[in-house]
Amino acid sequence: MIALISITRYLTKALFVMIVFAIFYYGCTPEKKTILGEWHGVLHLNGIELTIVMKIEKTVNEQLLIKVDNPEQGLFDLNTENITITDSIKLSIPAFNSTFKGVYDQPKNKIKGYWKPPCCEGIEIVFSKHLSQKQCH
Repeated sequence: MIALISITRYLTKALFVMIVFAIFYYGCTPEKKTILGEWHGVLHLNGIELTIVMKIEKTVNEQLLIKVDNPEQGLFDLNTENITITDSIKLSIPAFNSTFKGVYDQPKNKIKGYWKPPCCEGIEIVFSKHLSQKQCH
């Protein structure tokens, strides 16, 4: 009888561990270091901080598509043009009459570069990958 109780406790603990593992494994996946995804940066322009969000994705035809948001100004899904992604990233944002040139640092999972508005020299900006709720932090 004591052996049966001992086995039952062991199986209960083992089942608990398996359930916790399954929740962790299926509910939280490690972040993949790819340039695709949502990137957040803060642009410091004349004493004003503006959040810039770059959303990089592939289309059905495997073409890269980048949309830009500026939440503080209520601007979302702004089109970009002249996208080039090789060792560096280059694009123009017609709505802002601006360009961006930067480099993707895969080990640090950052995009660092310069935003060039018409008013001034290039302004340094660092984008960090925004993690979805299903990714580990």
